[in-house]
Amino acid sequence: MPDRIPSLTNLWGPRGELTEESLASVALIPSYNLVLAPFFAVMALLIAQSKRWIRGGSGGRSIHAQETFRVTVSHLFAGTGLCLCLFSGVVSLQMIQVWQGRADSLGGGIIGGAAVAVILYMGVGLIRIMRLGQGGASLETGSTEAPLTGGLADNARWILGICYVDRTDPSILVEARWGIGYTMNLGNRVAQVLLSVVLVALFGLTPMTLVAAGVL
Repeated sequence: MPDRIPSLTNLWGPRGELTEESLASVALIPSYNLVLAPFFAVMALLIAQSKRWIRGGSGGRSIHAQETFRVTVSHLFAGTGLCLCLFSGVVSLQMIQVWQGRADSLGGGIIGGAAVAVILYMGVGLIRIMRLGQGGASLETGSTEAPLTGGLADNARWILGICYVDRTDPSILVEARWGIGYTMNLGNRVAQVLLSVVLVALFGLTPMTLVAAGVL
């Protein structure tokens, strides 16, 4: 590897835009991949096993609706993790091509195409989830469903309707009351550790990002 390598500040810039070789400039993209891809994979597994809040009086449609919603969201997270691995791999391979003098820039059609594919996949998945409605509510239309029961309806367990905190609940993820998707049970120690690890990792990568961008 040469002493000066292509700068990450301009993916579509010419090969002449070089920066000093460093851990930040070389390992930035793989480091983000090592944090984000496992995070999405773990979230997919947790969502697949998350608690359901069964709606009473729905004629059995509640279970089917929530299973469909849960499977769809877990697939989106798993697929996004794979897409991030693909994108990171494409960027890393293109960086090697530039270092070896086989390409003139990091970007162009290859990286742009990979980025568009990731965005389209996530966009289609989000649209499908929104059409299902929170917890698959749209699949229950026409039934005589009753209000949600259990912790989801207990305001004492929610902070501003956004943060779910229940130390007696073993669930790591529960259906969110606001928006679309799931939220962590901040009263669960496993959830606390998982959230802390991700935040520490992301904050730890911030200095590396600033160095690679030439800010520091």
